[in-house]
Amino acid sequence: MSCGICDSLLLSEAMPIDASLPHEVWHGLYLDEIRIALRNWSLIRLIEVALRNKISLQLESRFGDDFFLGQPKQLMSGEQYRLREAQRASKIPSRSVVVRNLPMGFWLQLLSKKYESTLWAPALHHSFPGWAGQPRNSVHEEFTAIWTLRNRIAHHEAIGHMASLPDTEKLVRTLLLLNPEFEPFIKALHPVESPHEQ
Repeated sequence: MSCGICDSLLLSEAMPIDASLPHEVWHGLYLDEIRIALRNWSLIRLIEVALRNKISLQLESRFGDDFFLGQPKQLMSGEQYRLREAQRASKIPSRSVVVRNLPMGFWLQLLSKKYESTLWAPALHHSFPGWAGQPRNSVHEEFTAIWTLRNRIAHHEAIGHMASLPDTEKLVRTLLLLNPEFEPFIKALHPVESPHEQ
């Protein structure tokens, strides 16, 4: 017998488990996936906003307030293109709108090896005081793992079985390292479970 939920969501491809399991097991596994995604999405959202704000402010501080309104020579062609697209998508070309229009992948590229001497060394390492003493590639890898988790959740792909992805505890630590002022948001979004709920 076919399971409409299982068939329509292609769970057999998304989740590496036996497709012959009873439907109740499939449904339970899929609900677990949804719970994990819901628990983590709010933290990922805050991390993405904090990351872009930290990086954009640091670049403007180092290279000028109009960094995101022009075509900064420090950016390579791929990031120049993304920046132009974000500028075009801004009906009112303001710095804050352009920054909001840039995807998380743009910010990750700025942390990659190709920008180590031009952006990381002179400016961006100051955006990550919580990672003081760690090399650029460690910071890049940490946020790339979060970006992977973000994309898997957004595309309804399985995440519960992937040990390489950050868990809720890791996301909270990362967010607090980025900006400790987010602690009240974390407490509101993820209150500590009471003993009778565990």
